[in-house]
Amino acid sequence: MDDKKYNVVLLNQLSDTKDRSQVIQNLTKLFKSNEQKIEHILGKAETTIKKDVDKATAEKFYKAITTAGANCKLEEIQSEEDFVLPEISQDIPKVEETAAAAQHRDPTFQEIPSLESELNTQLSLEEKKLSEAQKKKEAAANVSADRLCPVCGTIRATGESECIHCGYDPVKAESNEKKAKLSKLATIAIITIVVLAGISIPGYLYFSKQMQIENGLLLAMETKNKVTAFVERTGFWPNQNIDADLPKIISNDVIESIVIGDKSVMTVTLRPEIVGAQNQTIIFKPNKLKGQIVWNCTAGTLESSYRPEVCRIQD
Repeated sequence: MDDKKYNVVLLNQLSDTKDRSQVIQNLTKLFKSNEQKIEHILGKAETTIKKDVDKATAEKFYKAITTAGANCKLEEIQSEEDFVLPEISQDIPKVEETAAAAQHRDPTFQEIPSLESELNTQLSLEEKKLSEAQKKKEAAANVSADRLCPVCGTIRATGESECIHCGYDPVKAESNEKKAKLSKLATIAIITIVVLAGISIPGYLYFSKQMQIENGLLLAMETKNKVTAFVERTGFWPNQNIDADLPKIISNDVIESIVIGDKSVMTVTLRPEIVGAQNQTIIFKPNKLKGQIVWNCTAGTLESSYRPEVCRIQD
């Protein structure tokens, strides 16, 4: 006994000797469908009509479809499922006859109702996909320009929403733009003051670098405050960045790295191209004083003139 299972696959390649319109009519009658749906199915390279059936059932479907004038193939598969299908008890008309003529000649000729349901289900899924794609296309066409992300083009909820795809935040972008403008204006103001005060160019360059370092060290101050908040919240003194819920790498255009070490000591290493030397550091050491966490940042190798006032050793 042959217990193998098969898929019945309808092919869109019709024989040269067959009239396509007649074949479509035959399949329409056989599937109890309509010509538009049959045209849609034949527009694909192939369509699986029945899955995982026994050989006898597969051969009945094969004979019915090929008799209607279409091409069909049986694919042998491995399956443990056992589908029980209604038998096809009708006489199969000759290939040369149309489905209508066969029905007229032999009253016992019947359609295969089980195919109609599967075919309609498959077509409904295809139509649903096309409809959803069309809706998305129409929705995109009606979106106002300010809702499109200027970085990646993703549609945002509003013109002020953050982009869920690339992370673009218009509020932050506007803030950064304002900061850049203010920084530019501040630079112009400083140059004007330098010129009016008669300060030398080397002196101005030193002053400019000092300001750059102090601005960059704001990141260190923010990190220090995060560690303080963590200790106050948990009572635990972290010994590495991850212990305090901090990123492994913390840096900006001035700071090369911020590393939390034993007893929450924080080492800030500055970029050598900024300070003109390697391994220039400011070390922040925390202590608890009268129930409050205080930090001392006078340690490290960075020269005093480049440090914030609070991190300089007072004479």
